[in-house]
Amino acid sequence: MSAEQCTSETFRINPDKRDVKLRGFTYRTFEKISPRACFQKCIRRKRCHSYNYNRASLRCELNLKSMCVSDGNFQIETGYVYVEINHYRGDPLFDPCVGNQCAEGEVCDSLQNKKVVCLMDG
Repeated sequence: MSAEQCTSETFRINPDKRDVKLRGFTYRTFEKISPRACFQKCIRRKRCHSYNYNRASLRCELNLKSMCVSDGNFQIETGYVYVEINHYRGDPLFDPCVGNQCAEGEVCDSLQNKKVVCLMDG
């Protein structure tokens, strides 16, 4: 992905899988949010390792870390995309929390002065 694509108005994340969702690992759901907001919800949480997103219903499902995600853990669900977040962690273009390791159960948040803080998730 070129730097130009990242700075343009369109936010592009390539899904790892299309028309499926990971089941059995969802721990938090957000309704009526954009694809970019869903990505941000996940990357800011240490325990979020992937998410399912449905563009039609604007539904975002954050998934816990799973060491053994097999094809059997995926359910065919038209309209959903599955995205693994680890490809983007540590990349300053995508990860607002680079260099700030929040604890498990916390969410990283950026303040207006560009400082990053850890807040309790919930």
